Amino acid sequence: MAELIGRERPAAILRGEVERALVSHGALVLVTGEAGIGKSTLVAGAAEEAVRGGARLLTGACWEGEGAPGHWPWVQVLRQLAPEVGLESLAAGREAFQLYDAVTALLVEAARERPVVVVLEDLHWADPASLRLLEFVVRHAWFERLLVIGTYRDAEVDGPLSLPLEAKAVTLTLTGLDVAGVGRLVACTTGVVPEPELVAQIHRRTGGNPFFVEQTARLWQGGSPLATIPPGVGAAIRRRLSRLAGEVLKVLRMAAVLGREFTTHTLTTALTSANASPASTSNNDSPTTTSPSANAPSATIPTSNNDSATTADPSTYGGSPPTADPSTYGSPSTTLTGRTPTSGNGSLISTGSSTAGTLTRPSTNGIPTSENGSPTTAGPSAGGSPTSPSTDGAPAATSTPNHHSAATTGRSTGDFSAATWPFFSARPSSGTWPSSGGGYLPEGRLRAPAMTHASPSPVLKALGQAVAAKLVVSHGSGRYAFVHDLVRETLYADLDDASRATLHAAALAALDTAPPATRAHHACLAAAPEAVDLLLAAARDAEGRMADEEAVGHYRRALDLTPASEPRRRATIGFDLSTAQHRAGDTAAGARTLESALALTRHLDAPDLLAIAALKVHDLSFAGGGRWTAFVHDAHHKLVNGTTSPVPFTGLDVSTNTSPNPRMDPRTDTRTGIAPDTVGCDGAGGLDTVEGGGSGGLDRRHEAWAGTRRMDAEDRLHAAARDLTEVAADLARHGEDNEALAYSLLSRLGVIWGPGSTAERLAITEELSAVAGRAGDDQLDLTARSWRVGALLELGNPRCLSEQRAFTARAEASGLRLFQHEAAVLRAMFATFTGRFDEAATHIDAAYELGEQPGIGRHDLRWMQRWSAALLRGRFDVAETVLAEMEQAGSPHFPLYRAVTATQRGGDGEVVLRYLAQIMAGGEQYLRWMAPLWLRFQAQAAARSRDPVLCERARAAIAPYVGQWGVTATVAVEGPYAHWMAVLDAAQERWDDAVAGFTAAYRAADVLGARPWSVESRARLAEVLQARGDDASALIEQVEWEAAELGMLVSLPRPRAGSFRFDGAVWVLTFAGRTVHLPDSKGLADLRVLLARPGRDVPAVELLDPAGGEVVVAARGLGGDDVLDEEARVRYRRRLELLDEEIDRAVELGEERRAADLDAERQALLDELRTATGLGGRPRRLGDEAERARKAVTNRIRNTLRLLDQRHPELAAHLRASVSTGSTCSYHPASEVHWAT
Repeated sequence: MAELIGRERPAAILRGEVERALVSHGALVLVTGEAGIGKSTLVAGAAEEAVRGGARLLTGACWEGEGAPGHWPWVQVLRQLAPEVGLESLAAGREAFQLYDAVTALLVEAARERPVVVVLEDLHWADPASLRLLEFVVRHAWFERLLVIGTYRDAEVDGPLSLPLEAKAVTLTLTGLDVAGVGRLVACTTGVVPEPELVAQIHRRTGGNPFFVEQTARLWQGGSPLATIPPGVGAAIRRRLSRLAGEVLKVLRMAAVLGREFTTHTLTTALTSANASPASTSNNDSPTTTSPSANAPSATIPTSNNDSATTADPSTYGGSPPTADPSTYGSPSTTLTGRTPTSGNGSLISTGSSTAGTLTRPSTNGIPTSENGSPTTAGPSAGGSPTSPSTDGAPAATSTPNHHSAATTGRSTGDFSAATWPFFSARPSSGTWPSSGGGYLPEGRLRAPAMTHASPSPVLKALGQAVAAKLVVSHGSGRYAFVHDLVRETLYADLDDASRATLHAAALAALDTAPPATRAHHACLAAAPEAVDLLLAAARDAEGRMADEEAVGHYRRALDLTPASEPRRRATIGFDLSTAQHRAGDTAAGARTLESALALTRHLDAPDLLAIAALKVHDLSFAGGGRWTAFVHDAHHKLVNGTTSPVPFTGLDVSTNTSPNPRMDPRTDTRTGIAPDTVGCDGAGGLDTVEGGGSGGLDRRHEAWAGTRRMDAEDRLHAAARDLTEVAADLARHGEDNEALAYSLLSRLGVIWGPGSTAERLAITEELSAVAGRAGDDQLDLTARSWRVGALLELGNPRCLSEQRAFTARAEASGLRLFQHEAAVLRAMFATFTGRFDEAATHIDAAYELGEQPGIGRHDLRWMQRWSAALLRGRFDVAETVLAEMEQAGSPHFPLYRAVTATQRGGDGEVVLRYLAQIMAGGEQYLRWMAPLWLRFQAQAAARSRDPVLCERARAAIAPYVGQWGVTATVAVEGPYAHWMAVLDAAQERWDDAVAGFTAAYRAADVLGARPWSVESRARLAEVLQARGDDASALIEQVEWEAAELGMLVSLPRPRAGSFRFDGAVWVLTFAGRTVHLPDSKGLADLRVLLARPGRDVPAVELLDPAGGEVVVAARGLGGDDVLDEEARVRYRRRLELLDEEIDRAVELGEERRAADLDAERQALLDELRTATGLGGRPRRLGDEAERARKAVTNRIRNTLRLLDQRHPELAAHLRASVSTGSTCSYHPASEVHWAT
């Protein structure tokens, strides 16, 4: 048997039945499934294998049309088995039983000669007599080598085919191929390995039905849109639909408008709404199917410029299917390419005769794939009218409805009677074939007949029949779905325009809580008055999901539907469309759209619109190479200075001096286009960039630092935008225009962003929240909350912690990728600066996986946050890895990050200054959102150099922000500015100021729970305390423990160092930054011994005579006792005697070396005995040497400390507190001090 794609298991079962029939006995195998599922292909393979095995093959097929005789499939079998007999002659004059017995006898006789395989196709069309004959044959020839294989469509029979047959049969039910099988079949059909996305779309459309897959793949390969319904497929589906009652079809058509997936509640609500609509009344109460010709236009919906719809991630809807592509709305005056009906130059200005913007029923059809907004894929092909059938031919024979319907066969139709819910029939009692051909249409395309009632009970009954017909599947809990898109699209294609509009209006009413794109889709196709508003809401929702191309489609469609009589609205929509086009990467189209919107704005000459337009142009100026800056300046002079004569513009290319804030964008998120000035403007940077620089000495560096280009104190374009934000906000407040006020406030957040504007930004966020509350704008509220978190953090307000948690929770619940991305970024930042480094890494990766945010690349964002976490943790190896990636990618900020890394690592001062000179010589201008990192580097570089001029300049730059926190680009915390001011104080040995600064810094960190920054500030505080001569040992120990707990590799100060050396003439003593020279004395020698052995007890007798060694210490330390007692003396003598014997033996044996060693031991014992023995051999007693040593050493040390009181009081105080004297002396400092002795 040839390999069948995705049918390995049923093929194996059928092969086993064939093999058994060849050698033993036969069976009945029933192969079932919908049309096109592959039943005939599977059976044909088994039949070929049976013939190769020696079997005789007999075939017959049932007929769906009229005129077929009884027992028709058996007539065909007997013509092959016994042509001379024939079923007609056998049946003549016989009862049914006799006929059945005669047919069975012929088959048994043939099977005894050789195995027989009988294949009966399409048993769902078999007459009852043929099925009874099949039952008889199977029952009475069971043990013969007779295998009967039957195929039927389970969806086209009501209930089981035949209970007796199914009880005896091996039933193989074929279902659709899985995604992998579809991919293999498409590759075999087209000869091209398809992309996974294409395979997924085909599987979704066809349900894996092999015939549908092949037809769709061939159309796609031939250049047709994937959404086109193949003619043969449409005919097959219509045949199945023709078996359903009219009221069931009404329910399914409403469901088809709702989408691929729907609920009984929504469906019932929509049907009720459709019944209440005046347009739903129709005299067409006899629904029927249509059979368009092969060339008839299918009800597909065109996409913008490609064949596949752009869909949003379904996860953005909390598990719902994704939204429809906005390009599927169609346009009342567009071609089927979906392009905007603009003039040749892209103008948005409509002439008086133009129909652009007229809200009429769109000429293009659209079908959402689910009531929650799955991708819409069906629509008309170019050049055909979607509202009329094709004129290219008569109906195909294959599309003829089934004449053996329930009405004629008498089979049960469930709970629906023909009187109440009439069936479709092949030839309805009324209506004519249209002269254009293309199928039977009572009145053009089918209308949606009125339903007098839409209670849940009949809806559930209708869905039950649809499930039984394998057209719909139930997912439980009242959720249903079409088996595949082709069923839904075929239902939709049979509706006329009026019915579609009515049903889409009903869907809009029922889906009041659906995603914005879904509601906008239905509103457009229903020609609803609120369509433009819903499209704009859908566009903003798409921006929140970072679906830029989808947003472009929504804005474009909204612009199409806005009439020329509303030029102001067309202008504002044009600005939004231009912004979306720029974000989507279509800058050329964005520029054309913007030019048209600007032309409208100039024509209207409305101050509030002019202000908003100027701000939007400013937000886009970074992408325009300075081409629109004149408009901004003109608006500024007109609105602020009261003149229409702009000051001549210098031609500044703002694309090199402005850049979007890396976090959010001003349509919904509104953080792009802040056009920041260079560091140093507005006091944001202090130490400005320079046009020259180098490493030619300190004076040269001073010149470079002072020679900053200030560009007339600030970028004039940016200054104009800042003024315009105030004007725009005031005008919007006066006009009570919430939308304009929101945009102007968001723009102001962008243009004033910097370390010096925190308090104002916080106030703006409060006003934004109030605007969001009035407008019911959840996205605006989320944006305000995000900005508020950053402002509170910069102010060091602990409220930022609760605000961050609240924002994160709401962002996750919103289902919008933009805010989920923002939440991940904030989680990473807060996890980093609170010391949860592993958690931070997880959130950094999560933000990266969520994709690009407007204005900042995913790589840049990950570099910034990974580098920040690595540096704070002390993991310079990780930081170097990040730097290598930045350098390889050509990041413009690599020099600054490399310089900060080298400085933080403790690089040489000259190296750090060289980095500083290189950055400044390159003319790189650090934007305001990089100002905190730039300020940090200035402080570090100046402190490392210890140059007073650089330190004072850095101090002046940081001073305005002491008490706040540095946050770079709203994604990385640089610590409290008090910390960096204290770094400068320490470098200039302003110890008290440094102590106060680091103390304030770590306390500020403790308030926020920023443990890593608390550790860093306390580590630097310990350095300062120690340098000032204070005891910092307890602080060092505390910081070391906490750093280890956090996994930080923090640079801690070493314990204090001192020098206590004798250079042969004088003693050199260094402690607490002071060095003195003293003449030689025994007390100094005693102290040096103690300092060299911290924490150890040193006997006074050793200090009195250090040259005597341990013997003297042991002897003199025993007081007045005998040196050796009697027992010791006895042991000494025994050992001497033993040694004498051993020496004699060694000499006799010639072991001279051993004898010498033994003799040396003997001599040492004798010396010890002589020491312990006095005159006359009496035991010698030791004098009271220990007491004499104690007194002498104590006096010597005291005299030395008195001398040090005069020459080095700090050292004297330290030694007096640390040294103890007595019989034993010791040095026990409160904190460890390393002494060079």
